[in-house]
Amino acid sequence: MKETTEDSAVSHEHWEWVRGLIRDIDREEKRDEFLKLLFQWDLAVREFRKVELAAMILGQPNEKDFQFHAICLHSLLALGHSLVLTADGFDAKEFEQFRVQHAHISAYVEELEQSFREWHHGFSEGEIKGTKARIFGGAS
Repeated sequence: MKETTEDSAVSHEHWEWVRGLIRDIDREEKRDEFLKLLFQWDLAVREFRKVELAAMILGQPNEKDFQFHAICLHSLLALGHSLVLTADGFDAKEFEQFRVQHAHISAYVEELEQSFREWHHGFSEGEIKGTKARIFGGAS
């Protein structure tokens, strides 16, 4: 004959407490996985910025540099947007001890979006020079 929860020494509350503990552990594990990915992405963005500075700003970028720059930005943006959406599933308090805020992640992604717009706007060099001439009253 099977014992029911009412007949056993273990109460329903004990079982609920264990289930809650399991949920908490699972939640912490998911948060930790998210933060690991976020910090790895941050490292990739910082390394990208170093190469961007050397190749695109201080250097004389060629067509391949522009292509690699765009590919890297697309990849970083895709992952960044995914991180923003995933972060929304966590309460801000879950990130406090790690000094991570939802708004910081979104701002970081927007910064990459701005870089993409600045470097890969689709305007030709002639269009840019013509616009500068109209705005500033002369060739630049």
